[in-house]
Amino acid sequence: MFSLYIDVSRKVYGGMPVWPGDPEVKVERHLTIDDDGCSVSAVSMGTHTGTHMDFPAHLLKGSPTPQIHSMVGPCTVISIDRLKMNLREAGPLAERVIIKGGRPSFSDAYSLVELGIKLVGVEDLSIEEGDSLEVHKLLLEAGVVILEGLRLDDAAEGPAYLIALPLSLDAEDGAPARAVLAY
Repeated sequence: MFSLYIDVSRKVYGGMPVWPGDPEVKVERHLTIDDDGCSVSAVSMGTHTGTHMDFPAHLLKGSPTPQIHSMVGPCTVISIDRLKMNLREAGPLAERVIIKGGRPSFSDAYSLVELGIKLVGVEDLSIEEGDSLEVHKLLLEAGVVILEGLRLDDAAEGPAYLIALPLSLDAEDGAPARAVLAY
């Protein structure tokens, strides 16, 4: 079916960069093979660490957690410049859009909502500049999953298949995720 799989997730490690105010990431050895017969690590981090998903309840009280079908399926990997051109020309996009090299503006995000996009992914730790949260709110109110913190250096532009699964946590706001593009 697919011949190439690219992991586009960021590795989680102690002391890694996090959004200002988010919990510090700690990955510590808890048990060792020499002392305990097995190796076990303890991990402490926020739900918006590294590659992660923002769910509607990140900003909207009482919002449901998105369904898996939003996070798995055909996608378009596209540069921010090509995205802007596609949106002006009503070019074809899959239901999931992965943006390389930038973030969508409010106007871009509005157009993506109008097209019925289910998921928007970006490389940055946030989908927007600054603290306004207007792009977040627009997408999340429309039920669009936001996938942030991707590592897209090796991702080819064009059609792909996205497999992005959040950790199954007892947290409504979002979760770290493992994301893979299949070609």
